Amino acid sequence: MIKYIASLTLVLLFFTLISFSEENLTTSGSEVDVELGALRGEIDNINKDILTLLNKRAEVVLEIGKLKQENSMEIYDPAREKEIEKKLVELNTGPMPNESVIKIFREIISACRALQ
Repeated sequence: MIKYIASLTLVLLFFTLISFSEENLTTSGSEVDVELGALRGEIDNINKDILTLLNKRAEVVLEIGKLKQENSMEIYDPAREKEIEKKLVELNTGPMPNESVIKIFREIISACRALQ
């Protein structure tokens, strides 16, 4: 599962880098259109990868939820969520700030918890 989190983090960071690059383009006319089209194509591919990873994560979460139910365990585990946040901060090399990464993953965790 850490492998999926690390992969998703890298994908999100790359997505952000491309988004920042798109805002800073200074070429003119049709060159801009061509470059924007290429970059947007990359973003489309990255979005597809992110969606694939999110669904893989959700599948693992469903397995965890089933295991917890079978063993009468609580779904919400705040210590585990803090552990995930700490690991994400350690893995984050930017340009996305740690605060943004944590906010994104809190949303992902919340959506996944709702599946359980």
